[in-house]
Amino acid sequence: MDRTTDIIPGHLLTRESRWQEKSTGRKRQRMVNTVKIEVCIDDPSFARAIAAAGANRIEMCSALDLGGLTPTALSLQRSIQSGLPVTAMTRLRPGDFMLDAEDISQMRDEISSHISAGAEGIVLGVLKNSRAIDTEALSWLMDACNGTPVTFHRAFDHCCDRILGLEQIIDAGCQRLLTSGGAPSALEGIEEVARIVEAADGRIEVMAGGGVRPECGAELVRRSGVQWLHLSARSPAIKDGQGSPSRSDPVLLGPRDPRPSSPRMVTDPHLIRQLAIELGRE
Repeated sequence: MDRTTDIIPGHLLTRESRWQEKSTGRKRQRMVNTVKIEVCIDDPSFARAIAAAGANRIEMCSALDLGGLTPTALSLQRSIQSGLPVTAMTRLRPGDFMLDAEDISQMRDEISSHISAGAEGIVLGVLKNSRAIDTEALSWLMDACNGTPVTFHRAFDHCCDRILGLEQIIDAGCQRLLTSGGAPSALEGIEEVARIVEAADGRIEVMAGGGVRPECGAELVRRSGVQWLHLSARSPAIKDGQGSPSRSDPVLLGPRDPRPSSPRMVTDPHLIRQLAIELGRE
């Protein structure tokens, strides 16, 4: 009896270990297969190409070099023609994320325009000077969204208390959150991203964004638990048929205007396809 008891637990343990190993493998495979890709663009001419490359959703912006601003109505309409769900950025200017009454009024009008144009979701963010979530301003903006899914963008990464901010964003009714964990890139902030995912506990869709590249996608998913990756997937544009740049000083159109010799960054569908492959989706 004692001998049988000694043998059976070991036998069951072996079977259990094998089952857990197989189960973990199936779970990991399911996790990878369900990871989705959101691509932010500022040129709607790339929308169909990134859809074909494996993107699941588009975030339509203008001026990605400035962190992404409100797109034109025509850009939004053209990106929607790709057939993918398109979320529309609502951000008036680069820099801080503080809004006054006039800003809020203008953003509410932009939100209504985006929704009328067919946007699947709205992307926004608002903070106080203290770097806390401005819950009052957020409430006014959420009211204008009228049930349309809302992504709170990386203004969240500037938040002084991200776990408190997370709860405030969820309470406001936001369905999605984009974050790098407060770091320059999602990979550098991966531990904080994982902490946010754990605290969210499925109540909001957490997307990892910031410096996402194909080679780090699988690691981000594995270590943080996110089910969405967000990236701009840009590469320097190839310049054809252009002569040598002039040696004279160029006339710049503003303090943020890039020099003619600076490479123009454009959406690269190849990077999206690479990411999809790295995630095991191809």
